[in-house]
Amino acid sequence: MKRLFLGIELPDTVRQAAVRIRDRIRPYIEKARWVLPENYHLTVKFLGNTPDDRVQTIHTTMTSICSRYHTFELELKGLGAFPDWRRPRVLWIGVERVSTLWDLATEVESAMTELGYPAENRPYAPHLTLARVKYTRRPVLEKMLEREKAVFEQRIGTFTVAYITLFESRLHPSGAVYSVIERYLFTPSRTPSQ
Repeated sequence: MKRLFLGIELPDTVRQAAVRIRDRIRPYIEKARWVLPENYHLTVKFLGNTPDDRVQTIHTTMTSICSRYHTFELELKGLGAFPDWRRPRVLWIGVERVSTLWDLATEVESAMTELGYPAENRPYAPHLTLARVKYTRRPVLEKMLEREKAVFEQRIGTFTVAYITLFESRLHPSGAVYSVIERYLFTPSRTPSQ
């Protein structure tokens, strides 16, 4: 049995930019579990516990889906919180809406539901999770919201998405450790000279 999810890996330049954002807001958050930069990613679909004999079916399905998509650009931008800034539980960096990503996530969701994985009951909201907040005082949070206004709309970085990754997540007391099981390549986008 493996604990699996499908996601998008981030280049080092984007990770480093996200770390700079994290470092600006970290002093205002009193108690949180901060995601390690090497674990930064964008989830496409969380699968959860998966029998080993189902992995080949996932490979076949994802290879077929990804072969129909071209590489595309994504931009990370802005800082947000779930459920909101009045009661932040998750701090995240957002993704500028790109129809290709939403179309892809919808197709992956449908295909994985057909394979027996539970359907997601919320709209797709891709994000880079920075921290899971355990506790922060309201006045301290308000100070951050006032002093760090620039962070909330800051452009973090743009990068080319060339594949989706199937990750295994192993849970440890110190946090999750992710390992790559497979990468499913998109068709390279055509350039005007081709």
